[in-house]
Amino acid sequence: FSSCPSEGKDFVYIKDKTYSWIPAKVLSREGNSVSVKIELNQDWNKKTANVNGVSLEDGEERKISLLDYDNNELPLQNVDADGKLIVKPDMVDLKNLNEAACLMNLKDRHFNCIPYSRVGNITIAMNPFQWLTHLYSEENKKFYADSLLWNANNDEENEKKDPNSVYNKPHLYEVACLAYKGLLRQNQDQTLLVSGESGAGKTETVKIVMKYLATIKSTTSSLNDSGSLSAEGDKIVENVSLTNPVFEAFGNAKTVRNNNSSRFGKFTQLQFDISDPFFGGGTNARASNTTSTIPNTELTGSKFDTYLLEKSRVVKHSKGERSYQIFYQLMSAPSAEKKDIWAELENCYTSTDSFFYLQGSKVEGPEGNDDITCWKETTEALHTFGIKGSLYTD
Repeated sequence: FSSCPSEGKDFVYIKDKTYSWIPAKVLSREGNSVSVKIELNQDWNKKTANVNGVSLEDGEERKISLLDYDNNELPLQNVDADGKLIVKPDMVDLKNLNEAACLMNLKDRHFNCIPYSRVGNITIAMNPFQWLTHLYSEENKKFYADSLLWNANNDEENEKKDPNSVYNKPHLYEVACLAYKGLLRQNQDQTLLVSGESGAGKTETVKIVMKYLATIKSTTSSLNDSGSLSAEGDKIVENVSLTNPVFEAFGNAKTVRNNNSSRFGKFTQLQFDISDPFFGGGTNARASNTTSTIPNTELTGSKFDTYLLEKSRVVKHSKGERSYQIFYQLMSAPSAEKKDIWAELENCYTSTDSFFYLQGSKVEGPEGNDDITCWKETTEALHTFGIKGSLYTD
């Protein structure tokens, strides 16, 4: 954390009850009292949500007590000679590393539809609340795999200087590639921890990483003779991907903050079979960064452990929320399919109002998908796993 020196022309951040941190410039200092002037960037209003109708006045002067700050110091901004904010993809590279500087760095990248940033080995994902198609294109998948796996370049200093290098483009694909690389070249199990508050995007993050790891082998032509995954490999990849609709149907629900919130914890294990002569002994193969020394591997299966399911949601949920998605999916299903599960669903109990535990929850389901669409995805996934017909009620 950087401190505020005594000279009176420093760009700093000061605390604010409404906006948490706001940029300011030091005018003078006397003991533990500092006079500052609020200096907002030209695009501050464009990049900042108006909170409760409270607006900031550019040029407003305030008296600040250093006793209200850690170590009696004001956090410094990262700006150039003109006072323009300096933004970095990896916040370790910020000259002044403090809470306010990190938040402003993330805010600027988020505004520019760049949801991923890095702090060393930690990737920070800011939920953009929209699907950014270009980030997950086939070109991007190949770019990260090629840069980090098949034709990796270990010259980090030059990588930093190139704005188009993988170093300057933090991404979930980067995290997945590095885990895959550790699995194959170091022959060690890898763990990815995804954490965050409700609505942060954990569920989508896990889905993106899982799908990429399951299909990462397709980003190189060094597969089978046809340049594609084997039929068996394709089937396993498909099955792993189809677990998501099932888990979301029986374990996710709409909350006030999240339309598709996971109401349980999940430990996911992807299982790979590594069959390569280099792993028979020695580590010479791992010292090189060529495709030929990447061990041959196949995704052979997966394992899921679930825990801490919010069982109370079955019988009670707050206003504006819903119970588990599967109930609403079932009620929106075609009559014939409902009848196969329980005959009474066709004539007597035809809507959520027919069930005490579902009454008063007429709110939309997962964003972008209606319940009938989700029902089709769920049943298709269940059919893939052999669950259909009488097995629905077993």
